[in-house]
Amino acid sequence: MLLLGLLALAPLAFGSIQPWPRSCLAAGCLVAGALWVLWRRSRGLASLPWRDPILWAGVLFALFGAAQATPIPRGALARLSANALEMRDRYEPGAWAEASARSDTTAEAPSPKGWRPASLYPWATRRSTLWFLACLVALLAIVDLAAFEPARRAILYTLAGSGAFQAVYGLAEYFSGHQHIFGYAKKYYTEVATGTFINRNHFAGYLEMTLPLMIALAATAMLRPRGAGTDDRARSTFRAAVFLILALTMATALVCSRSRMGIASMTVAMLGVGVLLVSRGRGRGYAAAALIVAGATFLVFSQGDAASALLDRFALVFDEFRGDIGRGQIWSQTAAVARAFPLVGAGLGTFPSVFPAFRTVGEGRYLDHAHSDYLELAAEVGAIGLLIVLAGGLFVLLPLVRRAPASSESQSHIGYATLTAVAALAIHSLTDFNLAIPSNALTLAALLGLTLRWARTPALVFAAPQGQRPRSSHWGAAPAALLIGGAIAAMVPSIAGGEGEAERSFRVAARAAAPAIADLEAFLSVHGQEQGYSPETGRYLEGRIQGAIAAQAEGLRREPMSAHAHLQMARLIMARCAAASLASGEPPDCQHAWMGQLRATLALAPMNRATTVEVGRLLSAAWPILDTANRAEAAPIIERTRAANAANPEFRGGVAALDEAR
Repeated sequence: MLLLGLLALAPLAFGSIQPWPRSCLAAGCLVAGALWVLWRRSRGLASLPWRDPILWAGVLFALFGAAQATPIPRGALARLSANALEMRDRYEPGAWAEASARSDTTAEAPSPKGWRPASLYPWATRRSTLWFLACLVALLAIVDLAAFEPARRAILYTLAGSGAFQAVYGLAEYFSGHQHIFGYAKKYYTEVATGTFINRNHFAGYLEMTLPLMIALAATAMLRPRGAGTDDRARSTFRAAVFLILALTMATALVCSRSRMGIASMTVAMLGVGVLLVSRGRGRGYAAAALIVAGATFLVFSQGDAASALLDRFALVFDEFRGDIGRGQIWSQTAAVARAFPLVGAGLGTFPSVFPAFRTVGEGRYLDHAHSDYLELAAEVGAIGLLIVLAGGLFVLLPLVRRAPASSESQSHIGYATLTAVAALAIHSLTDFNLAIPSNALTLAALLGLTLRWARTPALVFAAPQGQRPRSSHWGAAPAALLIGGAIAAMVPSIAGGEGEAERSFRVAARAAAPAIADLEAFLSVHGQEQGYSPETGRYLEGRIQGAIAAQAEGLRREPMSAHAHLQMARLIMARCAAASLASGEPPDCQHAWMGQLRATLALAPMNRATTVEVGRLLSAAWPILDTANRAEAAPIIERTRAANAANPEFRGGVAALDEAR
């Protein structure tokens, strides 16, 4: 029941993309996994299906993710991922920041010895690994549960019903023009149907996975049991009609999403499975139901304004691969990330953190995914991770090739439906990031479980056998305890109120710095260039800012690729330098330290226009105190910022000084 509830609720909170829903979903899956382990033990089975190759492939991938986040000696990291080590050395807090936090700017540079992880953001890798384990546990549990007809039908009805709700709700908002997601007013994709998802492609991805199930339920209802009376035939006809109407509604919602790849992948998957059915001479009921739904949908949208809108969307397909921010450019930049970390990747879940540093086009456009699940995975896990994934995929495909004919026509319908759903999302993932949406990833895991059970079991049973009494063993409960521990770990980030350890450190630094910098600015605005104030005031303010620098440095050690964090560190160092100058003069290399942080900011976010403007604003304000070398470096940045913000009065002082100097 817990798994059914998670499958039904997962799409409702924007696809569970926010931290709290995502954490709850992962924790719920792991708790359900612990209950599944205890269920197996109660029936005399092993705690886990140790002979299942999917279990071993999944565990191996999870161990690989954990290894990415585990510090290893520098020499080993240099051999496995030289670029990861080089980037850490370049962007982790340097000697000046560490010494600044200790109020000792004459300290020696830190020793190059030490251990570093291959992942450039270990917390994101640990979180993604835990989420993968949650999906793996759900998959394995459904493989077990789907062997029993009542459990299998409950899973099918839950997924198909959830898809029907998404379609009805999405169409209601679309045709009414209300365009809300419950109480949230949509800001994007207001001209299409998105259900409870923000992005139309993820809405389409969810419908791709659930629409074939509704078609299969309609096909199953069409079957006429032998010896069925008039009432039974009438009930079957009514149920088949209801399922067909719901399937047509879901197909309509899919088209109204205007997701080109969603429509195309569903069509290709249906045709592919149709060819398979024809070659095997089976599944005629499923093929007939699919043909009815496809034909009715085509008739509805083949004429008038609806047809024009769809044709206009598909006419722009090739434009998606051209221009400064087309998918072709995104993929080429993602390939650059993969080439930079070829063996072990940049770290599972680190793509949003690492990708901005590799962007070369598309200034001003925010991107946090590769718009291809396969390319993004290659960038995150490298060749070793991809080999493990390919091995797992092979273990999924082999049972499909070897499966014996099913003993019942209804089982064939469901099996071909789940195969269609998995194939559709696999095709869609070529050009989008559905697997980054927790609800869609969990739904895919459930469908893979159903597909594997269909491939492995010619006949289903109607009740779970009780089996023999389990042998007493403390080790038997160990997997359940580990899963409960994982569930607790999944909830910790949300309970702590942040996205991760680095974000918490950055918030601590911001809370400490804001009042200290405000006091410093107020003091300078009152006293100006006077020399009669006490140096104790400067030392007091400097000490407060040093605490903020220490917290910011701790966050940057955990997430060295954060451009915003480097920008904030530059502000903190500038403030600390100003406070120190009130006490005993500016520390040595002060200007070099904050200029280094600004360089890191621009290097890590070269296409972020807002970040560039902020760097230009800081350099414009600091122009009078810059030395000759730093002025030469700052001038083109200020010019670029001025060109983009000609009317902004904040730049006038620095620009006037720049023009006068020239």
